Amino acid sequence: MSSGMDSGRQPWEEPDERTRPAGYGGDWRGSRMTFDDPMTWSVPVFRIFGITVRLHLFFIVFVLVTVSQSVSVEGGGAFGLVPALIGLGALFSIVLLHEFGHAIACRAKAGTADEILIWPLGGLASCAPPQRPSAHLWTAIGGPLVNVGFIAVLTPWIGLTTG
Repeated sequence: MSSGMDSGRQPWEEPDERTRPAGYGGDWRGSRMTFDDPMTWSVPVFRIFGITVRLHLFFIVFVLVTVSQSVSVEGGGAFGLVPALIGLGALFSIVLLHEFGHAIACRAKAGTADEILIWPLGGLASCAPPQRPSAHLWTAIGGPLVNVGFIAVLTPWIGLTTG
């Protein structure tokens, strides 16, 4: 195949390193932290479906500051520790699933996606779709489609629980 992609690979399978497109950027795996590239300021947390999830140093700082603020103010802060932890967990989960939407959509169109970076401004999925407009379109809308799924599930649930 001219794009260097393995079209027989399923979206959940790990990409073959030999089929990665030349000049593919965004692969922070194995890179050392450098002061001139803030995207390397991250640590791997886990790997699922062949996708490495990394946390940026600033996201870790954001979590620590949020947790410390929730316990430092007299009376448990504005919300308290448990609600702060639930909020941080929800934020992490929603951003992560949104980025997995991009990655799985890219892989479904025979592209490669092998890393997700979570940082204070959201997430970044390292995706390299084939050079076709439809592949780029589906990769771009894969994340928002996950959000539509959240809305479809949570709206009725919230409506039933709150009246």
